[in-house]
Amino acid sequence: MMYPGNDSLARNFSQLPSQPPEVDGLPDFDDSSLLDRFISRLCDRITTLTDLGARDHVQLGIAPPERFVTIRPGVDLRRFAADDATRSAAREDFGYSPDARVVGWVGRLVPIKDCATFLLACAKVSGAEVMIAGDGPLRQGLESLAEQLGLSAAFLGNRGDVLRV
Repeated sequence: MMYPGNDSLARNFSQLPSQPPEVDGLPDFDDSSLLDRFISRLCDRITTLTDLGARDHVQLGIAPPERFVTIRPGVDLRRFAADDATRSAAREDFGYSPDARVVGWVGRLVPIKDCATFLLACAKVSGAEVMIAGDGPLRQGLESLAEQLGLSAAFLGNRGDVLRV
């Protein structure tokens, strides 16, 4: 689901480098893909959340394309669409003006989620205010990256009220 203003962010994502930046804490992907290739030989099928994920795994040599099945997440995005009153209250609670360009991330701060590329895209959006709900081993490195990029970023940690955020 696209919301007004997302076209700018989408354009910026399309201009990002194909290789994500290095962030302290990332594992050596060569080691993990070797393990993945070994384990995948034992599997009849391998599920991914997106066609892009399947393509990436094929390119890494994990398994041939016919072994992958894409099962999209069963998340009803309408649950996250806030009405104007809820959005205004949340902006006020977090100290954002009504016209601020707030961009959010919800998820684990782990390599597979690639939050670094998200931060790079946000840095290309003029005046972006970034909120990140989630935690993980890359948090400190991502906080440093956000600072280096000159982003106004709030790392909120794990939250039990993600629908409000």
